[in-house]
Amino acid sequence: LVEQTSAEKERQALLAGDPFLGLANGDYGQYLRNGWKDYGSVSAIDVSTGKRVWKFDMPQPERGGPTTTASGIGFVGGGDGNLRAFDVKSGKVLWTFQTGAQIADGPSVYSVNGTEYVAIGVGGTPTSSNGGTVASQIQVFSLGGSHTQSTAPPVPRASFVANASAPAHAAAPRLTDAVRRVLNGSTGRVLGPVVNVKPWDANTSNQEPVVGHVTLGGKPVQGAVVSVGGWVVPGATNSKGEFTYLVDTSVPLRHVATVIGVTHARVGAHPLSSAQQAALLGRKGGISAAYAVTNVSAHVSGGNVVITGRLTDTGGNAPPPVLLYSYELKGTITDASGKPVKGAVVTTRTNDRQYWTQSRPSGANGSYASFLVAADQEGDIPVPMTIGVAVGNSAYAEPLGDSINFAHLSSATLNIQLPGGAVLPKTALNPTAVAGAIYQGLLVGVVGGRGGIIKPVSATWPDANGRFQLVLPGTAKGQTVTFWESQSQFFSSSHAAAGGAVDLSVYPQSLSTTAPQGIATVKLPG
Repeated sequence: LVEQTSAEKERQALLAGDPFLGLANGDYGQYLRNGWKDYGSVSAIDVSTGKRVWKFDMPQPERGGPTTTASGIGFVGGGDGNLRAFDVKSGKVLWTFQTGAQIADGPSVYSVNGTEYVAIGVGGTPTSSNGGTVASQIQVFSLGGSHTQSTAPPVPRASFVANASAPAHAAAPRLTDAVRRVLNGSTGRVLGPVVNVKPWDANTSNQEPVVGHVTLGGKPVQGAVVSVGGWVVPGATNSKGEFTYLVDTSVPLRHVATVIGVTHARVGAHPLSSAQQAALLGRKGGISAAYAVTNVSAHVSGGNVVITGRLTDTGGNAPPPVLLYSYELKGTITDASGKPVKGAVVTTRTNDRQYWTQSRPSGANGSYASFLVAADQEGDIPVPMTIGVAVGNSAYAEPLGDSINFAHLSSATLNIQLPGGAVLPKTALNPTAVAGAIYQGLLVGVVGGRGGIIKPVSATWPDANGRFQLVLPGTAKGQTVTFWESQSQFFSSSHAAAGGAVDLSVYPQSLSTTAPQGIATVKLPG
């Protein structure tokens, strides 16, 4: 994460002891050595005089910002897990709701079919109010919702109690993921077209309606309910088996469509039998937005099959070139006895506090990976950085003022053995620089007649004009192959550049469900 700041702020950030983000010494809600403690507050300023009109405090840092409404009600979340509603004119806290996890997000207020909602992300971050939580979620509130509040998250004991009152009218039902069933071996199908990527237009939403179809035994199914990308498509399929979904046509992506409701489905005038419902429920397909594959040619050379082609959008433009996205930090987390730790999140922060990264939770074998930005505005080489680890409600950090040196603009490995206490000793943190970086680009490939990816012998990234080359093994001779694309981020040990060679290790073993596929077909020479 990069925070863009003014030149004056950058100058101030170089001064020793400068409080950052309003948090004294960056201890995020914990008690400091001088006896003070971080806390949060919300204030109103009269812009005509510059004077503060009111202020109310919260026992933990507030990091998301408030949202106000035309009715004069404001909403704000806190590091103590409470969502608060307050009077914009007086600052009086009217209502609180305990979400059960630290909040480091700003509320969103919106309306659907005349019903007003307030939504907020909860879960905090590994550096907020004693560690936050790994399992972030979105909670949505409306009038008439559940009044059941969650247990407050564990945070350092507050030295005061923020203003609070009994719940007024609104409360929040907690959202849960829809249950998706997948049944195999049926003749039910979800069919979606491939649409050509269009140039991005700042004056539009870049979305357009795209029609998909649901069939059973080749016949259209009416009344089926479909979700696309986890969102339920409004209405059910019509008499032609059609459903319509708004697709962002500026991004190469496959939107996965799933049949999630068949209770009222029928083929023609006949309701589906139990067996037919089972054959259709959970069927998946996709709508793909992809760059067109044009100017395709194939020939045999040296026993291999060489394919060349060009990728373009509707305006004839090439896709964005492959580029350096970031560097990578990876390693393993073990406990004090040397056993792998699952669910650990590793954070890094440069000493100028301009670059923050956070890993995915470690796996069962303790392995983790994250972005790494080893550079700061102070120009230090090597780059001093602060390491933190969060495991559930437990946080591990270096001693105040301590830091670890990383190689400048380089990937690294860092294995961490967690101590018995909460302090990470410097002697246990020994990063090692490694070759390679994380790149972002559009990978192109083909699948054979049986649907499996054919790994090339060599390949090139699309150049500035979208031209690419695939060299397939001789076993691909005579096959009919279909192109796929994958816009993704990946680690490559060798430098990636437009028109240059692709590190073959980045080719997937199987296609992601969100990778555009079925784009174009070519019969290879025998």
